[in-house]
Amino acid sequence: MTRKEKLRQILTKHNYTADAGPIPLFQLASPYILYQKLAPGSPYRSDDPEAGVNPGYVERCIQIAVQLYERLSLGERLLVVYEDIYGENRQEEIAFVESCLGEEQQGEIIEFVWRDPIHEGNFRDSLTIKEDSYTCIRCLYEAKQLDIKRLFREIILSDIGGRYGLASKVYLAAMDSACIFHLYDDRGIALYAPEDSPLSKVGAEHDDVPEGEYIFSIHTEPFHWLNGSADDPQDLCLHGLVLVTIGAEKFSYPCAVSAAALRMLRTLTENHEPARGEQMLPCCGHSLYANEALDEVTISGCDYGLDWAVRHEGENIRLVTVSGREIIVSSTFYRQEVCRLADAVEDFYLNSSPKQIAPENALDRDGYTAFWNEWRRRREDAGA
Repeated sequence: MTRKEKLRQILTKHNYTADAGPIPLFQLASPYILYQKLAPGSPYRSDDPEAGVNPGYVERCIQIAVQLYERLSLGERLLVVYEDIYGENRQEEIAFVESCLGEEQQGEIIEFVWRDPIHEGNFRDSLTIKEDSYTCIRCLYEAKQLDIKRLFREIILSDIGGRYGLASKVYLAAMDSACIFHLYDDRGIALYAPEDSPLSKVGAEHDDVPEGEYIFSIHTEPFHWLNGSADDPQDLCLHGLVLVTIGAEKFSYPCAVSAAALRMLRTLTENHEPARGEQMLPCCGHSLYANEALDEVTISGCDYGLDWAVRHEGENIRLVTVSGREIIVSSTFYRQEVCRLADAVEDFYLNSSPKQIAPENALDRDGYTAFWNEWRRRREDAGA
């Protein structure tokens, strides 16, 4: 069996379908994914990167990465994957990876074209998808004796003064368990598994990372209006990247955060099951339809988005992902996370210019009014 066939065998356990064509591994949608942070603090000696890298920080990152690698117990039958997704053909990087294998061997090289879809256009009118194409160069090796510390050191140094640009390029795949260990750079590690039992060995490593963050958390990147600006009095729908952690899975999606936050506020008192057009993280929510009392709103968008189930069980909330992973969190903790997102979204609206809706546009005016009436009622019911 070739190394290519061995990798495909591993990936099929992650719900990868070969008929769909080859994909770069960062696009792999495994049943269970755990993201683990490394050392806290700055990688530099001071706030000025010119002052040089902090060796203590680097050593701590290496120590944590090695501990997690050993805890995952990938076994001796290991497939090492070097993946250059943009086809830059950096031979010095390949040579370094090969030097860490413990035995001289030639990599099995595979090249394939992959496409990166990009949403373009105005969601109010139409949505087009542009695909940028790239050639990926993938090198496969089998390694029984891998110099982990030396390899991890150069990956960690990739973006903070290292000799090689190995960030997000090296994957270690176990041929027995099909687990994949991906140290992407000094910021952290992604662990992929076809079942959750291997990941149960890995937990929060640092006092500065709240334990609950590895159960359920919501984080966001800076919000913006559809045209990309920080202020637009014509746009009623706020957008931004939302990152949600549910157990060993982490979702990241550029969505309509105004619609997402209201749907999450609803789940504080109501169950939610995945439904087409009703995703928790909707791609868009450009149409607002008010009820007669102007205190409830129906948000309509496209069929793109990410979803999961929310079920109330007494004083707890059960969250179920589309891959079947289930976790239980307290209603109090869940409410805190949802309200933190909702308050951040509302603050952005309050600090933006008032919305300008044409007097004759009753649909948008009533929809926008109903949106905020429902929002404030549900937010007040949630308490502080």
